Amino acid sequence: MLNKNKVNKTASGKATGGLVQHGISISGAEVPIIKIFANCSFCYIYKDYLLKVPANRNTQPLSATSKDNFQMKNIIKIKKVKLIFLSFLLIALLVIGFKIFGTNSDVVKGVNSEKIKIIKLGMKSEKVILILGKPFKSEKEILGEGFIYSYTNPVKYSIIYPMLWIHFDKKLKVREVYAKRYILFGADDECIYLLNSNNNYVEQKKFMFCFR
Repeated sequence: MLNKNKVNKTASGKATGGLVQHGISISGAEVPIIKIFANCSFCYIYKDYLLKVPANRNTQPLSATSKDNFQMKNIIKIKKVKLIFLSFLLIALLVIGFKIFGTNSDVVKGVNSEKIKIIKLGMKSEKVILILGKPFKSEKEILGEGFIYSYTNPVKYSIIYPMLWIHFDKKLKVREVYAKRYILFGADDECIYLLNSNNNYVEQKKFMFCFR
């Protein structure tokens, strides 16, 4: 039995010797009622049950359905974070990939669309070199007696790149100015600028973009 002189409990469940709600004070020490009752022989059979009762009686354990909903929300949040991360990673890879494999060019320094359009039919090779500079390569035509000046080089692993050739006759006078735009790693091409002795003239907007 508890000593009534040492235990003083109010009707509201608050100990006069302490501030713990639903507790009692024994010699100045505050002990929850549940633990004291659990140690009493009268409540011995309920000891395990009483000790499992949460201190805050308003807090109820989550049901199986609530736990499933909570876990499902966490899974959805994790998937959203992963999706956002993968999206940013994909965009970054596309930007880097386009910089590496996108539109590139290997053109003689100083050559641009405005200078190319200065080249006229019948112009001598010396004047062409004065305007555009020395070509990367000069070679004789496979068929014919003329020469070809190459002012560009193919760009490996590039999706798009331009090419420019100046064709000369056997007297080293301009016979044709021809520029192409290669696409899909050189699998296909299109004419973006053409000036020749057959009165053919082509100039696409892409020409200025490729030779800036």
